[in-house]
Amino acid sequence: MYLRQPRAAVDHAASKVNIPDPWPYRLSRALGWLGNGSVFFFSLFVPKALVLYWLTSTVHQLCTHLLIMHPAVRRSLNIWLRPNE
Repeated sequence: MYLRQPRAAVDHAASKVNIPDPWPYRLSRALGWLGNGSVFFFSLFVPKALVLYWLTSTVHQLCTHLLIMHPAVRRSLNIWLRPNE
């Protein structure tokens, strides 16, 4: 199923019928623009140090997760192994 149904090839010069987009498509586009606008507006007032904190926190969390998921690290720290290890 398509969110936006493909339209048949019609000669638009001869046909004066204007088919509007379905409401779910229009709603999803409007919410997308609302989300983009709110993030842009919020980013104007957020201190740059907060963005740097979010970035470093996320990178640290990702590295810790990847390290803990490594089988050699799990064995050395006596963390139970996953079934496929």
